[in-house]
Amino acid sequence: MTLETAAPWGRSIGRLAIVGGLVVVSMVVTLGALSITFLEDQASAVRELVDAAALHRDLDRTLQLLVDGETAERGYLLTGDPEFLVPLERVHDELPATLDTLGAILTEKRSAEFASSFRHAVDSRVEFTEGVVALARAGDRDGAAARVATREGMRRMDPIREIVADAGDREDDAVERSLIRVESSRARAQAAFLALLLLATLVVIGLGVSVRQNLARAELAAHVSRESEVRFRRLAEGSLDLIQISSVQGGVEYVSPSSRALLGREPEEIEAMPLEELIHEDDRSAFREALGRALATGIAQGPFTQRLRKKDGTIRTFSSRIEVVEGADGRVERFHTVQRDVTDALRETERLSDLAARDELTQLMNRRAFAEHGRALLDRCRVDGKRALLAFCDVDGLKTINDALGHEAGDALITDAAALLRETARGSDLLARLGGDEFVVLGVGGDPQSGEAFAVRLRERIVLRNERGDRPFRISVTVGSALFEPASNASLDDLVAEADAAMYQQKSRRGGATTRSGEAFVRPAALK
Repeated sequence: MTLETAAPWGRSIGRLAIVGGLVVVSMVVTLGALSITFLEDQASAVRELVDAAALHRDLDRTLQLLVDGETAERGYLLTGDPEFLVPLERVHDELPATLDTLGAILTEKRSAEFASSFRHAVDSRVEFTEGVVALARAGDRDGAAARVATREGMRRMDPIREIVADAGDREDDAVERSLIRVESSRARAQAAFLALLLLATLVVIGLGVSVRQNLARAELAAHVSRESEVRFRRLAEGSLDLIQISSVQGGVEYVSPSSRALLGREPEEIEAMPLEELIHEDDRSAFREALGRALATGIAQGPFTQRLRKKDGTIRTFSSRIEVVEGADGRVERFHTVQRDVTDALRETERLSDLAARDELTQLMNRRAFAEHGRALLDRCRVDGKRALLAFCDVDGLKTINDALGHEAGDALITDAAALLRETARGSDLLARLGGDEFVVLGVGGDPQSGEAFAVRLRERIVLRNERGDRPFRISVTVGSALFEPASNASLDDLVAEADAAMYQQKSRRGGATTRSGEAFVRPAALK
């Protein structure tokens, strides 16, 4: 370089350093702000998940207490035994505190009017139960039974279920919106990073034009390229994401050092591999399609998920994005893939979703999950013109076994009954615990005799289970069924109510505090 060209070259370098410094500062500030936004959105999403879990817990607890009260009402009405009223006392003891906590949450989430309407509906249902019990206590059991037969209690329960379903659905929508905000914040941060990186490159190239009179075009282009590569490598090496640069011919030119922590492989090891070797076999075609669209249109693709294989053989899920880089002639020369490990985040989301849909004791679907899947099944039956059969199953003697043997034995009774229902139901059937001693089985197909056939199969399994004699109690289940016709306008709640009434008729005809075969619920040896 001559003395004549050295001075303008030095001035250009000075300008390049100043502008480059400003660009780097801008990138740091912008990315920092976007990172803070992302962390805030992520914290908000976690709070939404925690609040949703608390709301679902209190809603389920309220429904459970109401079911316990209804069970106490029916048990006392059938037997006249005041011991059946013990669960009703628990309703009196626990329901006010539960409603206070739930009312505060609903007031915050919705409004004071919404919380008040829910509490009014619950109080109305409790009032009906207490009215039936009061008639029975006064000796008017026929009057109490007549009042139950009006199904007024079920009608008073309907608005409660509607409010519970509405509150739960709204809370789930809020959680989903929070998760969308998190993903949007992450996407904005990634887009800003790439945009600012592109801006920095353009600034460097723009300033480099000012020294064209002093240096040959080829020398200047090579120098700018080296500067850009160094800057990119510094940013990439400090990133927690896996960053790869590949040529359009498919060769990997650069891999960020984060590959050691994310995949257990050295960057040089990945550079020597074929481009798709790390990608799970089932995800390779989707990657090829996304890459083909990026190279054909010049438009970034993603984020999309794909699975990568670590060196030890384990599989991790990544959120991936493809960015293309064009040369001076406008043609795509290479592409960048930026990949973030989202395995743990996806697992946590799936875990929380599964917890919200499962009964803790039996691991069957809970009432809320059954309502969602059951309505969808009936909608499909209407479209396909198929019948559906719902069996309402009530486990007999739960209170007797709880009182005589303790709640651990009661829990064992419920889990045994759930296992027998699993064995009896088909693999395609929906099986759920509504709460307490009540279960439902819903499946596609059937005829007017299918309900009794299901009950017979279940009784046969119960007999075999009781003959083993390894429990201090005997299992007994009363079943009522209802058949759904595709041309009817019956809702899932209507079907449950019809099957519940049929079950209640079966239990009323049998009466007594014994199993369907006439034996005592508690084995005599267990009382010695």
